[in-house]
Amino acid sequence: MPFVDHVLIEAIFPIPQHVKIGTLWQGKRLLRRALRPRLPAPLFRAPKRGFVGPTSSWLRHELRDMLTEELSPTRQRRLGYFEPSEVDALLQQHLTGRQNQERILWALLCFSTWHRLYVE
Repeated sequence: MPFVDHVLIEAIFPIPQHVKIGTLWQGKRLLRRALRPRLPAPLFRAPKRGFVGPTSSWLRHELRDMLTEELSPTRQRRLGYFEPSEVDALLQQHLTGRQNQERILWALLCFSTWHRLYVE
C-alpha cells in the first residue's frame, strides 16, 4: 500500500470518483496524470504486477527458527494432519537451497500458527 499517508488521503478523498479513476478504459486517471512527468513512459503501458515479498529468504533466515519449530516432525506427528517425513523433506530442500519450497512451507507455517493460536 504505497499511498497510505493520511495527509494524501485527506486531500484526495473529496475529489469525485470519476475524476480520480476515470472510465473503465482509463483506470487511475489522476494518479497516472500526476506521475507522468516523473516516471518513464513504458511503465504506463506495462501489465499490472503484484508485489512479491522476499518470503523465500525470510523462511531461510529471519523465520527459520519459527519455521523449524512449527513444522518439526514431533509437532507434525502430534497434530496428525500431514506426513512428518514429507514436511521435513520440503523443509530440508528449502533450507539447504536445493529447491525453493516457499509456497508450500509458507502455507504450512500459516496453518500451523493458526492452529496453535486458535485450536490448541
